[in-house]
Amino acid sequence: MRNSKLIKLLNHISPREQKQFEDFVFSGYVTKNERLKKLCGIIFESYPDIDQGNLDKAYIYHLIYGAEPYDEKRMNNLISDLFQLLEEFLIYQQIRNKSGLKKRILVEALLEKDALYFLDGAVRKYEKKLQNISEKSFEAYFEKVAFHELVDQYELVQGKRSYDQNLQQKNDALDLYYWCHKFSIACDMASRNIVTQSGYTCHFWDDLIRHFQLNKLQLRDHPVLQIYFRTHKMLTDFGTVSHYFDLKPLLYQHINLFPDHEINNIYKYLLNYCVRKINFGEESFYREIHELYKILLQQRIIFQNGYLTQWTYINIITAGIRLKEYRWTEGFIFEYRNALLPENRNNVFNYGLSALYFEKNDYLKALGYLNTVEFTDPSYHLRAKILQLKSYFELKEEEAMLSLIDAFQKYINRSKNIPEYQKKANHNFLKLTKQLYKLRIQRDTTHKLVFARKHQSILEELKKMEPVANKKWLREKANELTGSRVHGFM
Repeated sequence: MRNSKLIKLLNHISPREQKQFEDFVFSGYVTKNERLKKLCGIIFESYPDIDQGNLDKAYIYHLIYGAEPYDEKRMNNLISDLFQLLEEFLIYQQIRNKSGLKKRILVEALLEKDALYFLDGAVRKYEKKLQNISEKSFEAYFEKVAFHELVDQYELVQGKRSYDQNLQQKNDALDLYYWCHKFSIACDMASRNIVTQSGYTCHFWDDLIRHFQLNKLQLRDHPVLQIYFRTHKMLTDFGTVSHYFDLKPLLYQHINLFPDHEINNIYKYLLNYCVRKINFGEESFYREIHELYKILLQQRIIFQNGYLTQWTYINIITAGIRLKEYRWTEGFIFEYRNALLPENRNNVFNYGLSALYFEKNDYLKALGYLNTVEFTDPSYHLRAKILQLKSYFELKEEEAMLSLIDAFQKYINRSKNIPEYQKKANHNFLKLTKQLYKLRIQRDTTHKLVFARKHQSILEELKKMEPVANKKWLREKANELTGSRVHGFM
């Protein structure tokens, strides 16, 4: 039972929600089945560590059905029924947390029951709630469409046949909902086409842009549409950097016009644009990434359920390090440590510190923190091992470095979770690192011309070889070899 969908889904919700689910089952409203309640009670006997309880199906079956012979199908059906109740609970939780939706459903229910006496009050409360909601992109307009639809129905039920402004307002809200949502989808399509070459097509896009530029319905005056329009321009016209620099301040100015998930998406587009620019050699965009992350932290947009993902945490550290903002980066590492999920908090924290100390040339300290990191995620493992290898290289720890290269190559070959592209890039990195280290040892004892020929060979291989992980670092190490030679043959 430990691997059942029921237990797996319970582990995806918080302990507080788990307890609320137990109350939900025992309320008597959603089920009268006493055996279902008993199953729920047995699971929660070890709350909040439900995985620590005895979840053997046969054992639980006999607790519920007594001496009756074990029936696998019967037990599975009971587990399935409780799983369905868990799904209903999650639906209830979603509705419960959306006050606007609750008020809409109440008006729908009163209309269906023909309870006209109660509708005036319900409609007023719904309208008041709607007025308190700030403009939230296309989602706000969807709510307005629903409101004016229901009020229009209410007016008709009352027998009113004169001009009803709700019909016009429903139409206008629907227009804006369509435009905002369509622009948002167009940006999402453009972004995915860049990342995965998906080939998405946004139908009628040229017609929409023509109407937008002609300013029909004053569309160009709408800040949400302006932002989506500039976002799409930035995504589809990569070479014109003014789209990015026009969008960035406009988005910050109107940041409150979007729900968190939507504003998060647009900032991801900005971040991905900067990453692409960096990949094309424009390293000044590290400063832009750094500034964008500061906004996302300040506005708490980047948090998911109150936490930072480990990759976001590492990416922020990387941007700070590249700019040599060591003091700010160290402050960030410590300040946001507890914003990481508990299960990977120590690993990510220690890896972040090791990356920082490596860049500050404190390689022993970097290795000290790396030695406390447990490698679980393959991508995480690769990053940490590369950092460890580079530290050994800098410290001239030949035996440790060569041993790690050998172990690293075996790990890459055995791993089924590393994409072939990444495998090749890391194999090439290991090969060139080994060559550079060997040449560094020979630098002071090799004839000048022989050394120059070998050095040039590595530079040419580095230039032609693709893909290569950590190419910039390899190039720096290769260039350092042309420095002073102490007693080499002349």
